[in-house]
Amino acid sequence: MSANGKKIKKEENSGGAGWLCTFNDLMTLLMVFFVMIFSMSTIDLDKSSGMIGSLQSGLGVLEAGTAVEIAVVDPQPSIQALENDLGNMSEVYNDILSDMSETDKTPVYDDQIGKTNNYLTYRKMESVENIPGVNSKFTPEGVSITLQDRLLFDAGKSEIHPDAFPILDQIITSITSSNFQVRIEGHTDNIPIYTEKYPSNWDLSIDRAIHVLKYFIQQGNISPTRMSAVGYGEVKPISGNDTLENRTKNRRVEILLYKGGMKQDE
Repeated sequence: MSANGKKIKKEENSGGAGWLCTFNDLMTLLMVFFVMIFSMSTIDLDKSSGMIGSLQSGLGVLEAGTAVEIAVVDPQPSIQALENDLGNMSEVYNDILSDMSETDKTPVYDDQIGKTNNYLTYRKMESVENIPGVNSKFTPEGVSITLQDRLLFDAGKSEIHPDAFPILDQIITSITSSNFQVRIEGHTDNIPIYTEKYPSNWDLSIDRAIHVLKYFIQQGNISPTRMSAVGYGEVKPISGNDTLENRTKNRRVEILLYKGGMKQDE
């Protein structure tokens, strides 16, 4: 209050420009973030043109006439590219592990790399997948390949006929390019077999599995330490044995590619 008794209104500093600086910083960070996400994504050319137009009109970031080069990423990268990326990931991961104590190590990355290996092997089986009577399946443990018996054998026999060689050779390629263990399972339907050579379905199923195993070892030069064979006869059907079609599905050979120590007898 002044000497003459009048109140003097204190001027306040509004600081009106201060919040603009903070806002500009925030907008800059958001812009950098979205540009980074944008550059790392697989770009659709039509969508990207619309996005650039929105940025021009809404934010005024890009001047008229500015050329923007967009890299188009193949949504289905080649198997070789995936293998190269996986190899780089493995090297970095191994370097990190070498600097970690045993208590700090986690199986999470091993699991992810293993699943990527499984997927690469599955991708290599796509050409075989197109053959009628062949079915391949990608699983967390590895890859399962099922072949109906008619592709490999004559009825009631275990000798592989020559028409099946190209199919098995393609599977050999996938086996030799990986470090998976290989388990070959023979299966039959529930129709009993009574022959001098095969007194039961158990005998037929195991002999068929062994013939496939021997073919892989001899033709693919695959180490026997990676191989195993088992015959289940009719005890593990994948369909009912009530129709001819279902019995045909049950007469099969399954080739399981899996990481060592993961697959156990059931």
